[in-house]
Amino acid sequence: VQIVAHFRNELVEAIVELDASSTVSAHRIAGIAGTLGFDAVSASWLKLSNGQTEAAGQARRDARIAIAQIDRDTLLSNPI
Repeated sequence: VQIVAHFRNELVEAIVELDASSTVSAHRIAGIAGTLGFDAVSASWLKLSNGQTEAAGQARRDARIAIAQIDRDTLLSNPI
């Protein structure tokens, strides 16, 4: 659970860097996402790491969907 929470924070930071046109560690995000089972995130960020800048929009969307999924799963496993 802790690694997923840390990955969520890394996704948030990566989106901010992507929005600011900074260099993001796309390959790292792709690898962690793949390891944790976030296949869509892995695929789109891998495209970014391979220089396919047109994948930025999809990478951003996939990351936001993964963040929402992590947040939902966290709420379901820790009800108020």
